[in-house]
Amino acid sequence: MAEPTNGWTISTLKIHLTEMINASDHHFCAAIGSAEKQILDKMRDADIRYEQRFQALTDMIAAAAMASKEGIAAAFAAAEARSAAAISNADRAVTKAEVAAQGSLAAIRVDLDQRIGGVLSKIEGENGLNGRVEALARRVDSFVAHGIGRDETTQTDTRDRQWMIGLWVVGVVSIVAAAISLVTLMLHK
Repeated sequence: MAEPTNGWTISTLKIHLTEMINASDHHFCAAIGSAEKQILDKMRDADIRYEQRFQALTDMIAAAAMASKEGIAAAFAAAEARSAAAISNADRAVTKAEVAAQGSLAAIRVDLDQRIGGVLSKIEGENGLNGRVEALARRVDSFVAHGIGRDETTQTDTRDRQWMIGLWVVGVVSIVAAAISLVTLMLHK
């Protein structure tokens, strides 16, 4: 028996279901396409944000590296300037010390020259050792001249005096020679 179909047949049902499936597929594809597009847009936006963040971080790292490099260069320049200033100050101090040393050496030399001059004036002056030795030599000559022609006792006394005077002269000459050696030694130091 044939049942009422209300206008449906297997082929109309198949067409209807196929259309519904196609519409559903079309709607589903459109929804998936829209979701896919939204996902792709979000991924593209995220990629752009991540790229911007990466670029910002890269720029910050480059700026930090440049600032660090400039800071190190400035520190080295400052250290170099301090080192140069310290070397300059040390050179000035050494020069000042050398000048002071030369000045003190000159002062010592002047003092030594004055002392040596004083010693030489004592040796060479009229009242100095040379003058005394010459006066002593004149006295010895006088004694010798007076002793000639006297008797034996007087001549013996005169010879004894001459020996004493001779020894005294030798002692004075030795002292003068020692003083001259001392002065010469002081000059060579």
